[in-house]
Amino acid sequence: MEPLEFSEALRTGIGFVFRRISRQYWPHPSYYDYGRTPRPDHGILLVLHGEALFQCGNTSLLVKEGGMVFLPKGSRYKVIFQGSADHTDDILLNFDWENAPALDAPVRIAGGTSPDCVELFERLLREKSAPDVSPLRTTGVFHLLLDAISNSTAPHNTVKRELLQKALELLDGEEELPICEVARACCMSESGMRKLFHDVLGTSPVRYRLQKRINRAKYLLEASDLSVKEVAAGLGFYDEAYFCKLFRTYTGLTPRQYAKNKKL
Repeated sequence: MEPLEFSEALRTGIGFVFRRISRQYWPHPSYYDYGRTPRPDHGILLVLHGEALFQCGNTSLLVKEGGMVFLPKGSRYKVIFQGSADHTDDILLNFDWENAPALDAPVRIAGGTSPDCVELFERLLREKSAPDVSPLRTTGVFHLLLDAISNSTAPHNTVKRELLQKALELLDGEEELPICEVARACCMSESGMRKLFHDVLGTSPVRYRLQKRINRAKYLLEASDLSVKEVAAGLGFYDEAYFCKLFRTYTGLTPRQYAKNKKL
């Protein structure tokens, strides 16, 4: 099944039942193997940092930072966690699906991962770990997340998908190009690129890049002993106060509060 065919199945699916969600940290190198025992639930894996290489028979699927993959119930595969960082950091959502397509191997979910999707993944994590949260509210967030994923994977013509992919690669690159240069490299106007991002990802190019940098900051605050100043400078924020203000806008916490909570 192609990614866009799966995305259409997700949009028209019924009978979704939330099971559990967890955040996982995998040191490099490490792996998980469903080769002998088939996967017990359907799952969606969001790779926040690092890479996950899925191997199923003679085929393989590499999912990089920001990518999502559907893991069918009953499938058998091995996943190897790798990449340039020390860890792969992901969020795994497990659920039942009444009319799921008959698949026996992981499938990449089409489209880019919008900030709204990441935010809802993390919101669902918070809901599950918070005391006295009603199952009704958790189920509501779960369905909002599926809706956000289906919206971010809506089918677009091949040219638009290729333009979006090129723009994402430039925005994700080490060199922070001005938005006008990214648009020019993709043979688009700035307004045209903003519309493409809004239509497909539900966000702007600027917000997309900021969300990626904030996600990276969260990872560094969790997984390293770097100071807030060092994290800010390493991500190109040379004004620590501005970085702290922006971080709080996206997460609701200051960098120090976030690091303290995660390391308790």
